[in-house]
Order: sequence, then C-alpha cells, then structure tokens
Amino acid sequence: MRAKLFLLFIFLICAALVYSVYQKEMILKNGKTVYMALRPTDPRSLMQGDYMALRYAEDSKCIDIDDKGIGHNHNDCDRCIPKLCFKYLPTSFFFQEGHAHIYSQAKYAILKYNNPVHGNTTTAVLYGLADENLKELKP
Repeated sequence: MRAKLFLLFIFLICAALVYSVYQKEMILKNGKTVYMALRPTDPRSLMQGDYMALRYAEDSKCIDIDDKGIGHNHNDCDRCIPKLCFKYLPTSFFFQEGHAHIYSQAKYAILKYNNPVHGNTTTAVLYGLADENLKELKP
C-alpha cells in the first residue's frame, strides 16, 4: 500500500511539473509581447557561466504599454485597469559561452505574457533580449 501511495505522489508531482512547463510553452507560443527597458549589468558569473542578471529600468511590475509595445512604469496596481501587472519579472538570461559580446548590447528584455486571468495580473516569460531598435539579439 505504501508503495502505491508513493508512486501516486511521484506521479502527481511529475504531472504538476509537466503542466507548469506546458503553461509557459503556451505563453511563449501564443502570448502577447512587451519590451521592458534594462539597466546595464555584468554578463558573467564564474559559478553559472555566461548569463545576464536582468535589472529593469522600470522599478514597478505594473506597467502601461505604449504603441511600440514598450512597458512603462505604473505604480498603483490596484488601479491598474487597463494597465498590466506581472506576478514577477524574470531576473536571469542564460546564453551560450562566448556570446556575451552580443547580449551586452541588450537594451530591452522581450517578455511574452498571457491574457490576465484574475483581475489584471499575469505571468511573464522571458523570450529574449533586444537592442535599442527592438530587434531581437541572436548569435
């Protein structure tokens, strides 16, 4: 009986993980795009390899989106309608070793998000980085 309960527990954990990954894949595939301005950062970590710690120019997770798709600060999430509020913003962007010179030019994070489900809060998934012309940076 314990073995069956253990296997059921493992199955439920795996199902929850697969569902979480599926949700994020659907956001990347079907989500809307917003560009968030970045502050300069150091794109190297000795322990993790090449990556960029993302620091956003806008301190708020609650934003207005202009007609170019760029997010701008909006401090009051309670009165954020039709504004957009994120549960969290991604803080790291990992890339292949040796490509730091490409991504060090990044001025914007490209975020994909789904339609808000509860109120106006939504989940953001990091899609990539873009230069000052909103062109995605790729090796």
